[in-house]
Amino acid sequence: MASSLWSLRHNVLSLPIFLRLLTSVWISMEYTVVDGEERGDLVLYALSTCRWCAMTKELLQSLKVKFRYVYADLLPPEEIEVAIREVERFNPAGSFPTLVINGKDAIVGYKEEEIRRIFAR
Repeated sequence: MASSLWSLRHNVLSLPIFLRLLTSVWISMEYTVVDGEERGDLVLYALSTCRWCAMTKELLQSLKVKFRYVYADLLPPEEIEVAIREVERFNPAGSFPTLVINGKDAIVGYKEEEIRRIFAR
């Protein structure tokens, strides 16, 4: 594996990209899981001091859906970078809250009506 990564690094990737790739592979964030009804893979990226993030989290809890969340500002420095890159995949502005749905769609900001429309039963 190391030789193939070395080869890949020299033939295709710049050093900064190569190092980011290695970092994202080796670092995995710990998420807090909120139990509820399984409605897909829901991941809430939030800040611990963000009012809108807290409101989004509370709304999801009131709808009794299962989701994971992470407070990006409370992560160790090497994990913050990974979290920000993940948020920016779905939200180029990198703002919070960002709710990622099934790894392909996202709701950015506190959008009560949209969240209720998607998850209310």
